[in-house]
Amino acid sequence: MRDFNGTIILLSGIIGDSVMSIPCLRVLHRIIDHPVLLVTSDDIITILRGEFSRWEFTTYEDARCINSCRCVIDTWCVSATKKWISRLSCQQKIGIDFDDVDCGYDDCVKIGPFMAATSACELYNPFARFLDPSVSIERSPRLYKVLNKQLLAKRVGLFPGGGMIQKRWPLRNYLKVESALSEMGYETVWYLGPKESDLAVLNEMQKRKVFINLSMGELMKSLALNMVNISNDNSMMHLSAAMGLRTIGIFGPSLPGQWWQYELPSRYFQHPRAGSERGILSGVSTEYAFWPEPDEIIAAI
Repeated sequence: MRDFNGTIILLSGIIGDSVMSIPCLRVLHRIIDHPVLLVTSDDIITILRGEFSRWEFTTYEDARCINSCRCVIDTWCVSATKKWISRLSCQQKIGIDFDDVDCGYDDCVKIGPFMAATSACELYNPFARFLDPSVSIERSPRLYKVLNKQLLAKRVGLFPGGGMIQKRWPLRNYLKVESALSEMGYETVWYLGPKESDLAVLNEMQKRKVFINLSMGELMKSLALNMVNISNDNSMMHLSAAMGLRTIGIFGPSLPGQWWQYELPSRYFQHPRAGSERGILSGVSTEYAFWPEPDEIIAAI
């Protein structure tokens, strides 16, 4: 066990959510003048280490060996860390104040309030403003400046996966987009993660250029070579857009106002009757998943 004489920041380990925390982290990087330990997953550490070089990084598993710190800032309310946070000895604990949900631990300074169904990703910009009200935060986080000449590229990235089946635009629609792009002289590349291994065995995928389970560094380098990336609402959509790459997001039942913070020429598509002010709808009509028509995506490209 050890003591940490500084502030511990708890961050989600999910790529899509965490890249949207960058504006808040930039504020904290500026206003905190003592040591900081950022706790997240190995993948997120790979993304953020270069930008926040003054900070230390560790995983949640390794962080549990810490006995005390000066302050802990919980941006995520991770239930798995509740016991650890509760017993952590520190001068101040700062957490998110939800209307009707347990904040995750007792005796903390709470900021908010926010809706119980509000995602942590939506909280990051308000969270930073509570810490420093004078700050004007850039709403479109960018991991780094893309140096290649994208408009001259003739390659398009396709991301057909998604954590929820309701978020998956039909594979046949992606294939129609690919066919049209091929006729126009574009090269297409497909990206699949561990949850999309079922797509990799399809006969259609055997004939195409497919990247499966790339490392974070490999994935970021590959994305930067594409003129545009077309993706369902998943972590790769956020990673592409946060890198400053032109991205077309296809939303199912989740709320773009909550999850989409990116500037033109990136844009998203969603059925007019899908979504909810409370986040993600359950049991939504299957018509939402089939919208838009492939021709609309092709026209947007």
